[in-house]
Amino acid sequence: MVVPATVESFMPTNPSVIPPISKDPIRKKIRAAYLADESAVIRKLISDAGFSQAEREEISQMAVDLVSRVRSGGKPSMMENFLAEYGLTT
Repeated sequence: MVVPATVESFMPTNPSVIPPISKDPIRKKIRAAYLADESAVIRKLISDAGFSQAEREEISQMAVDLVSRVRSGGKPSMMENFLAEYGLTT
C-alpha cells in the first residue's frame, strides 16, 4: 500500500534545521503582499509609478499599436492565444 505524501512528511523534524524567517526588507514586503487583493495592489503600483495622465495615454496608445502590428504581421492565432492567456481584450 502506498501512503500519499503530505507537506508535513517533507518538513524537517529537527527545529534547528528550519531556517529563521528572513528580516530582509524585500522578503518582508513579499510576505506582506502574499494573497493581497490584486485590484488594490494594481492601484497602488499605478499610483507609485507616478505617470502623468498624458504618459498613461501614450503608453496605452503604444500598446494598441503593438497589438495592431502583431495582428497584421503574423499568425493571428498567436496573438489570440496571448490575449486569452492573460484575459485581455482589444
